Amino acid sequence: MLGLLLDDANRRKATLISGISILLIHYIFFVVYPLRAVENCDSLLPILCSQFPTNGADLAATLSDSANSSATWRANLFWDFPYIIIYVIFLASLGAAISVPRPKIFQAVLVTAGALDLVENLLILGALNSGASDATASLVFVAASLKFALLLACIVHLVWLRSLYMFGK
Repeated sequence: MLGLLLDDANRRKATLISGISILLIHYIFFVVYPLRAVENCDSLLPILCSQFPTNGADLAATLSDSANSSATWRANLFWDFPYIIIYVIFLASLGAAISVPRPKIFQAVLVTAGALDLVENLLILGALNSGASDATASLVFVAASLKFALLLACIVHLVWLRSLYMFGK
């Protein structure tokens, strides 16, 4: 599907997909996540803490936080799977609408970031099921760090391209 958005004739389609994706991202991030974590008013902080653990004990402590049940963690992680697909499609569509140079590389970086996010979620789910080890915590930390670095690079690239378009080359 990402390859269909490469030519100039489909820019309107890409812009429409970007807009729909923004609405879906907003809905999941600001409506679904808080509803799924009713027990904890501060639901995003533990999720971020689980992505950057220092060791297995730190990850286990974050996951066994009394304010978040195991079911809440699972629900938040399962809702993260469609969110990953949506943000990859959104950024790819936005890149097609802006006409990024070398779109295949841009899309490969986005898909890699999404894959790292999937790996990270699966590792956290595994830690929920069988306990967190230092190796699991290290892998979660590396996957999350690489994911955020790749996403930041893509977003900075898009902002840079847009600023070149707006303010001239």
